[in-house]
Amino acid sequence: LADNPFRNVAVCFYLLSMPFAFFCSRKKQVYILGGILIFVACLISGSRMGLLFGTAEFLICMVYLIAISKRKLLNGILFAVLIVAVFFMSDEVLYLYLGRGVEIGDGFINLGESRIELMRRSVADFFSSPVFGKGLGYTGNEDCYKPELFEMNWYHNFICQIVGSLGIVGIVAYVYQFYVRLDLLLNRTTSFGWLIFLMYVGVLMSGITDTGIFAPFPTVFLMNTAFMLVALEHEGFGKTPVYETNVVKKI
Repeated sequence: LADNPFRNVAVCFYLLSMPFAFFCSRKKQVYILGGILIFVACLISGSRMGLLFGTAEFLICMVYLIAISKRKLLNGILFAVLIVAVFFMSDEVLYLYLGRGVEIGDGFINLGESRIELMRRSVADFFSSPVFGKGLGYTGNEDCYKPELFEMNWYHNFICQIVGSLGIVGIVAYVYQFYVRLDLLLNRTTSFGWLIFLMYVGVLMSGITDTGIFAPFPTVFLMNTAFMLVALEHEGFGKTPVYETNVVKKI
């Protein structure tokens, strides 16, 4: 699994989809098995992103489920059992990640790897072109990361991508987008709005070590669609909230 070149791509989808299993399980408890399976898939993916952010999102989703579910005690007990189980499996899980082609003593993160160097490059690129950045098509870092055909020159961190590629203008634009989206989600909270919020958190976490919000499809497409649904719900589109429509009720 550690040698799978698509492990980070897979984890991006796991983080994107995990909240939906917990959302569905608010009425039908069996759906929580889907969330647990996604979490297990994150743990055994061989991706450090899956271990760190998969665990973080799973904990957040369990708290979300306990908060919105009528079976708070049952879900709380299940949550505690899962935490204990993961604790006892922690040595085996960490061995999988610490042993990814390096000695155990080399640590979880190698400061000499390309992702760390690209973070340094993003700062240098920002100071080189502070207003508009180097642009998304900049090829000056190909000695550090060589993109595949039709790929952009990623920094593998959405914050570094904004800072290095888009400069001050990009920082202002994305901060404004982040503010508008949070205002939309948190201004009139519903269980569906919290679902989209958790989905957004998962995408942002995946963007810390991968393309995240800069992947046009499916990430940007799905996020824009999700926020449009929340906006329509707030505008009172139709008499029934999105999360109570016949399609959603069936699950």
